[in-house]
Amino acid sequence: MSPAREVRVQPIVSWHPDEGSAAARIISVDLELADQAAGWPYEEEEFLVGCMIDGRPSCTVRALDSAGVVLHRFGGTYGPTWFRAELTDPSADLGTTSLWLTLTTSGGVPFYTAAIPLDGSGLRTAERPAPPPRPAPTPKPAPVADDPDAPVFLLSYARPARSRTVGPPREPSRDVIRLFDDLSELVGELTGAPAPGFMDRILDGGDRWESSLLRAAGTSQVLVSLLSGPYLRSPWCALEWDVFARRPVVSRTGEPHAQTAIVPVLWTPFSEPPPPTVAAVQMFTPTGLPDESGTARYLADGLFGLTQTGQTATYDAIVWKLALHIVRLHQDYRVEPLVPPGVEGLRTGF
Repeated sequence: MSPAREVRVQPIVSWHPDEGSAAARIISVDLELADQAAGWPYEEEEFLVGCMIDGRPSCTVRALDSAGVVLHRFGGTYGPTWFRAELTDPSADLGTTSLWLTLTTSGGVPFYTAAIPLDGSGLRTAERPAPPPRPAPTPKPAPVADDPDAPVFLLSYARPARSRTVGPPREPSRDVIRLFDDLSELVGELTGAPAPGFMDRILDGGDRWESSLLRAAGTSQVLVSLLSGPYLRSPWCALEWDVFARRPVVSRTGEPHAQTAIVPVLWTPFSEPPPPTVAAVQMFTPTGLPDESGTARYLADGLFGLTQTGQTATYDAIVWKLALHIVRLHQDYRVEPLVPPGVEGLRTGF
């Protein structure tokens, strides 16, 4: 059941000055039910609503957090999502430039669009200019069978780097191994896949390690990225992301889509804004947890923080939701294999 059809929401947009630039604004987007008297039509306690702001061609806009708002059954949210917009066209000014706010379902389906002037004068629901007509569809290729040896998911994570720049990094922490084992068990139970997941736990070093990792990044169906400050600075994590992001994502039903099979998961909180490559992908945010405060605690502490503060029940519930999300992506989409012959030409920074 889609919140676009059943739940009418009203965005609440606030503007804040950016002390670092007179040509920039900090924008917060929150939500409320348009009809507070209407009943909540779902069994789930919460819904994640994705938020996107497009400033082209006059502005660059980047998300400062997960670019999503969790709406709960009592009509409120757990807080707004934040963006930074900055003028890049010298001929434009704050009084004439409008951005476009789009709200999407958790599956990425748009259901609301509004124009928001950059001067903060008000929110205007409007019809966005129509895109150019699509070219005639090309014949769909015959479906290709999945590689039974390909992992359903690849767990990408950061570890302390060795003193030298060449060669595999150190062994993963026990908490990362625990998460991988938990996800592998759940995804295996849900799919029956002989290779539920891949993590470079056993490192042989040299070419064998490199080729094994490149093959996993080039054949796995879902990339689970454990976001942290070290992750965003890791050359190998950036390389895994780059290999996976180059692969076409095909709907198994043949329908057009804009879905990615990259699932960023908050592992530890980090203070620096995520790079645009990472910010463009919506971070995994679980909903419908047994304890409705679990989502907020995950967003505050990350999965690793939950393990360190004894919140085992919340951790288990979120890992279950993550496993379900991985399986849904795998069932609905196919990521075409593309294994690079080596690391030459691949990005080692986000």
